[in-house]
Amino acid sequence: MLFRSLCIAPSHRVSQARLMTRDEKGQYTKPLTNAVSDAKGVALVTGLPAGMFQISAVAPSYVEAAIAYGDYPEHSFQKFEVALAKAGSVSGTVVDETGTGVPGVHLIAANTLIATNVPYHTLNKPETTTDGAGRFSLSDLSVGLVQIWVQSTNYFQTNIFAFQPVPATALSIGVRPSGSLLVRVVDADGHGIQQWKQQQIQIEVTPSTGAVRGSWGGRADVGSDGTYLFAGVHPATYVVSVLNSTSQKRVTVAPREQAEVEMRLP
Repeated sequence: MLFRSLCIAPSHRVSQARLMTRDEKGQYTKPLTNAVSDAKGVALVTGLPAGMFQISAVAPSYVEAAIAYGDYPEHSFQKFEVALAKAGSVSGTVVDETGTGVPGVHLIAANTLIATNVPYHTLNKPETTTDGAGRFSLSDLSVGLVQIWVQSTNYFQTNIFAFQPVPATALSIGVRPSGSLLVRVVDADGHGIQQWKQQQIQIEVTPSTGAVRGSWGGRADVGSDGTYLFAGVHPATYVVSVLNSTSQKRVTVAPREQAEVEMRLP
């Protein structure tokens, strides 16, 4: 059998290097081996077959760090260095325009930093859902900064670019109610159509004032009945277009309401 070696320096005396292999679906779910670091923080793994591995490092009270994913060849030696970040948590409330807590909103720790512009790469992104009063808590975050994103079709986040300190309590994440937009494409007789000129019909929705950073927009193929429903639309006026045609219409989407627009193709 052919062997290879791997050396990881996690800079923590009781850290472990974890190696995972892929399952039948191509996901890294199968543990291969763990190696505990020595007094210098070095974990040495030997006798590994060539193959695809996911490599991470973890230690008590620290957040597991993703080190590498790759196909490592036979008769090779790889060295990785990683600095583990202390684990922290944040808590707070998701509030609407009146300051009222919003229940049932899903949150994800999208990006974590250990310092300004210094990312901390993890294997998993902590997620949670607000309780009946809109309160939430996210743990297993690297101490530093976290960007929290709201995932909801009923509300949109007022500031998706902000980073919050970790650890922190009493955070306030602002949301506003969104709307929805039903687009229907029809032929000259008013029948819903999925294809035009022997091509799949695709519609695009853009802000009437032009797309800017943080604005909402969308593009989709219509279904067999010629319709597509856009959910989670930020209230505003939009231009709806059928791609590869001159057909355009303006439509205004209001909070908590469904707007509808019909696009007729000759």
